[in-house]
Amino acid sequence: MNIAFDIHGVLSDVQNIIPVVNELLAAGHDIYVISGTPVDEMKEELEQKYGYSLSIFKDFFSVIDHVRRTRPEVDITVNSYGWWIPSDEMWWTIKAEICEENNIDLLIDDSIEYMQGYLEDKFICYNLIENNDILDFIKIAIEEINR
Repeated sequence: MNIAFDIHGVLSDVQNIIPVVNELLAAGHDIYVISGTPVDEMKEELEQKYGYSLSIFKDFFSVIDHVRRTRPEVDITVNSYGWWIPSDEMWWTIKAEICEENNIDLLIDDSIEYMQGYLEDKFICYNLIENNDILDFIKIAIEEINR
């Protein structure tokens, strides 16, 4: 199964999430990263700030890179909060597009706003679940998706 994780609020919670990622890898699942920042920045952040080995991830996908590729007319800027596109509605739908295009079966993210469209039944909101229960929720989601 293809399982994607967001960085900020999920993979950034290294102490609690790395055992989950390791167990999913041991079970044969492919692990992906989907986050807002460009891929080169996310890789650097995962390695340098959070101590991840990039080799555990099958691939990396970026909201900003996706918008640049699919909507070149959109004005992308950087402000005090980070990367920004001029439409919240567009921002919240991009991860679903990325997941659908790349056959991602499940996304674990900390922002419930991403749970729409393709992701409506393929989404776990990390910050709504106790850390010690996240693996159980992922296993249940995997069973449901495989039905």
